Amino acid sequence: MHIHLNLSLWMHPICLYIKTKHFCVSLEIQYFKNFLKKRTCASTLHFTVFHLRLHSSFLLAGHALTAYIFYLVPVIDLDLMSKMSAVIRRIINTTNAPAAIGPYSQAVLVDRTMYISGQLGMDPASGQLVGGGVQAQTRQALVNMGEILKAAGCGYDNVVKATVLLADMNDFNAVNDVYKQFFTANFPARAAYQVAALPRGGLVEIEAIAALGPLTNAL
Repeated sequence: MHIHLNLSLWMHPICLYIKTKHFCVSLEIQYFKNFLKKRTCASTLHFTVFHLRLHSSFLLAGHALTAYIFYLVPVIDLDLMSKMSAVIRRIINTTNAPAAIGPYSQAVLVDRTMYISGQLGMDPASGQLVGGGVQAQTRQALVNMGEILKAAGCGYDNVVKATVLLADMNDFNAVNDVYKQFFTANFPARAAYQVAALPRGGLVEIEAIAALGPLTNAL
């Protein structure tokens, strides 16, 4: 005789199997650590299976009654929780943008936020500032930024904050004329400063913060 029942207790799945045997066995409880892996976007959830095997001494039609109970409950895995709470940092680097000229990275990605180092109007191939004045350098700086964004799988639309450093604040409008060709709508927040000097004698430097992933604008 075989009986199969599916029950639910306290929202945890329970499977009860009953069958008969020709002999009696005493009560026995077993514990299994079984990793039933459930994939999510960021982690693996671990579960523990408690296997309660109960052998009854009651006889049914001359046979001993044996019950198998499987009880599934979630288990707190401290090591897993520690990994899940850790903040992930990734260095973004591309040869399509100028190499760093100091002890810094082109960009650093922390979870979904990317911090892009200040970009000068430098040609990635030569490592020299492009000619043509502040507008040419602004365009090259933003092209360089775009290559870094692309390396992280996003674009100018993902930029949420920018900082513009100018060697001469009188160039503010000229820089804006080029800037708005790259940022055309939903403009990122921005600050602009005149500084005493920029590396390599540059006329403009632009840094940014970007949020990865598709961004939805609130109504």
